Amino acid sequence: MTSKASARCPHHGRRAEPPHREIPTNHLKDKVVIITGASSGIGAVSAKALAARGAKIVAAARGQEDLDQLVTDIEKTGGTAAARLTDVTDAADMQALADFAIDTYGRIDVLVNNAGLMLFSYWKDLALDDWNRMLDATA
Repeated sequence: MTSKASARCPHHGRRAEPPHREIPTNHLKDKVVIITGASSGIGAVSAKALAARGAKIVAAARGQEDLDQLVTDIEKTGGTAAARLTDVTDAADMQALADFAIDTYGRIDVLVNNAGLMLFSYWKDLALDDWNRMLDATA
């Protein structure tokens, strides 16, 4: 059996090589990234990881203290971040977030739409208010 490493081209008999392409070593450097739900969990971890790779972070969430701590943590490690208190269920607030990102960094390159709600009710209870709040946050 022939391994992939030694596979030969059936037409030329030469070893098949994947096409060579340059992959940027730091494609995130100076990209402006908005992250919703950035104050904790996956959002906070994503913000720190992207900042460590050179992205400029615009962190958005409903908890000001947690956002402030996130910005401090990112800046302590040499990253760049700004935060804005944001309710993703409010269209005007989302527009204000976009305006804030553009005013702060001049553009928006990436949106990580991470905001969401954890429901603490059972389906059988038909908790429609909970369901509608979750849809508003994630839609």
